[in-house]
Amino acid sequence: MRFNYVLGEELEKRLDETGLTKRISAYLKQYENPTPVDRGYIMDTDVPGFVEDMIERGHFAGKDLEGFRRDLRSNLIRMAEDGERHPWIVQKRNGEEKENGECEDALVLSGFYGSFVVTPEEMKADRPYGFSSALEAMQCISAMAVSLNHLNMIRGKRWRSKTENGQAYESVVSGDMNLDLRIYREDITAYPAINPLGETSLFRAEMDSDRQILGAYHSTEPTLLAAILSYAEQTGAHSKILTKEGYRKFLADAVEQGQRIGAATECFNGVDEHRILMTFIGSDLPLPRINQAGEVDRGRSNYFIPRMGEGGYEVVIGPEGSLVFVGGEQSKKVVGLSIPPAEIDLLVESLFTQASMGLGRTQASMLAAMVEYKFSGRLETDLRNLNERIGRE
Repeated sequence: MRFNYVLGEELEKRLDETGLTKRISAYLKQYENPTPVDRGYIMDTDVPGFVEDMIERGHFAGKDLEGFRRDLRSNLIRMAEDGERHPWIVQKRNGEEKENGECEDALVLSGFYGSFVVTPEEMKADRPYGFSSALEAMQCISAMAVSLNHLNMIRGKRWRSKTENGQAYESVVSGDMNLDLRIYREDITAYPAINPLGETSLFRAEMDSDRQILGAYHSTEPTLLAAILSYAEQTGAHSKILTKEGYRKFLADAVEQGQRIGAATECFNGVDEHRILMTFIGSDLPLPRINQAGEVDRGRSNYFIPRMGEGGYEVVIGPEGSLVFVGGEQSKKVVGLSIPPAEIDLLVESLFTQASMGLGRTQASMLAAMVEYKFSGRLETDLRNLNERIGRE
């Protein structure tokens, strides 16, 4: 199934400036969940009906309708029947990548969703809203409708960033339907693309290689925060909030977000002083480092975030100083998520927002108490006393 599309900054800007994004949002907000975009599974035999419905409502008037209907229907049906032979072709920095066409692509490439946002009269212009044709305009509007609908399903504070080589990313700390921690990071670079109809496309299907995901299990926000604090201290990552000088203002601002409570027992726990100390045990040991080959320079990380099923993520430092979450065998780690040093404050801010919104099982007050504990000097004292009791130097 197709869940999302990548539009790129330029196309998003065009849709914003022409007012189309607001109209798409208004169209989606007319409906309770599910929205019209949440159609679920469709079959190749459903495709002709989409085209016929658009034509009956007056779209594509003035064209050679028989020829247009025949060509569009046949191309969409071929893609829906055999997506492997009719893929998306995307030119990424490391070479060409392909993504099989899906039946759901027919709803976007036909312009079906867009046909409910704009009128047939608007689409009679030679270059409606600056697009090369009415079909291209409705394709782009349809892709934006799917994208906005997808964003509404994943709540949280998002941030966007660009690397030195121009790659663009969008990231967010959120939670799933069970309030388990989720961090999503997606490559949203507008790479040149050919759609399954063989046309140059202003947008592209989201691909597996675009996505980085940390899919944790249960109440793991405290472990994540402790790992971030250790990482920032060890690497000296430039941070305005994870410092003795900056943390108080950040915590004061974070508290102003309020606190919603999720539908899980742990959401009512509040601050657990004992768990705070337990979470920080081992934080005085350095995080392992991983090289480009996926090899770590020493044993396992002090911080382990379990995931549903077997295994989980170890927290290490990447070859370029990034905060990296890895899985796999000890001899060959696989990167699940990588956050550059310059985005650490954004990660922490999004984590606190996730907690305040009740998207996970940890209250923001617990996270705030951990930061206070770290920078107040109590953590250093308690770890020293603990090490003395167990005879560790």
